[in-house]
Amino acid sequence: MNLRSILIIDDDGQVRAFLRKVLEEAGYLVTEAPNGQEGLRQFRQAPTALVITDLFMPGRDGLEVTMTLHRESPTVKIIVFTGGLGQRDFLGAAKLLGAHRTMKKPFTIPELLDAVQQTLQGETPSEEQRP
Repeated sequence: MNLRSILIIDDDGQVRAFLRKVLEEAGYLVTEAPNGQEGLRQFRQAPTALVITDLFMPGRDGLEVTMTLHRESPTVKIIVFTGGLGQRDFLGAAKLLGAHRTMKKPFTIPELLDAVQQTLQGETPSEEQRP
């Protein structure tokens, strides 16, 4: 597994494309999946160092993805994000289920790149982005 490999799981194709572009321009190797089920399948076939997943998706949501990844591959780093209003409790649950970091949309490109770098390096955020 490449230590700069990232899997993006999000049901919004525009969000996936944007994240992929930003991360690839920063030198990361990026794959993407349109839903939690496909994301888990891809991860099992080709594990990545980091998974970035949306919280709310049809089918397997980000909480299920996080819990499954954490159980099956405890060393994978996970960032969970959401654009939903009032979802603080869900982001907190994601942390309890194994997410290393949570983020609330909208976030800036520098915030995203810092979060990815720090998470991959195993750093704990000094001030987590609060929903």
